[in-house]
Amino acid sequence: NEAITKIIRDGKEFILHSTQNEYRTKKLILNSSIYQSSKLFEDEKIKKYYDSFSFSDQSAFVLYLTLESSEIFLEHYQFIYDELLPNSISNSFFVSFSKKEDKKLSQNGYSITISTHTKAHFWKNLSKEQYKIEKQKTQECITAKFLDYFSTVKKEHIKRAFSATSLTFNRYISRYNCGGKAIGFKNLTQLPSTNTPFKGLYNVGDTVFAGQGWPGVALGVDVLDGQLRE
Repeated sequence: NEAITKIIRDGKEFILHSTQNEYRTKKLILNSSIYQSSKLFEDEKIKKYYDSFSFSDQSAFVLYLTLESSEIFLEHYQFIYDELLPNSISNSFFVSFSKKEDKKLSQNGYSITISTHTKAHFWKNLSKEQYKIEKQKTQECITAKFLDYFSTVKKEHIKRAFSATSLTFNRYISRYNCGGKAIGFKNLTQLPSTNTPFKGLYNVGDTVFAGQGWPGVALGVDVLDGQLRE
């Protein structure tokens, strides 16, 4: 629960300054976005290294719902349409339901997360008023499509609904983008990896490995763990 404000390289160690304390370490595993990590460092060589990776404009629009229902649902769904969703770069969205027996997530009803791909800069470039309008438009469209599919679920069964954009992510976790860049022949040799040119500094996370969210983080940690044990 401490935000890291800056990182200083001191010989073979890294000094991490947080909002509450100061820490020293010889091995630093960085889980922040590759595209926004340079701002953490004061060392010019490290800043230059992270600045060499061009920003991935891919982000996500995420809708969170609390649903009051006694029905049994699958844990995951994907909905695919013929046209792009409003303010999205995708014609599909993913739906995840909490388990009914989950005493924490499902104590007030099903906890549902719905996500689709969007552009980070789109939301950054809107005025405050435009932002509210476009956010509501996307949220209402996804909600309507969700209700269309689950015919027994009615609008009044949704007890809570709110959504997040790239601005929301940056506010809470200091990053605008979600996920890394798609791998192709043109950028195969330019992608970040767990290792860096600096001894003791390593990368993990979904901007390093393919797989957004938990899969990307888990895979990155597993690969790095194997490397550090060798």
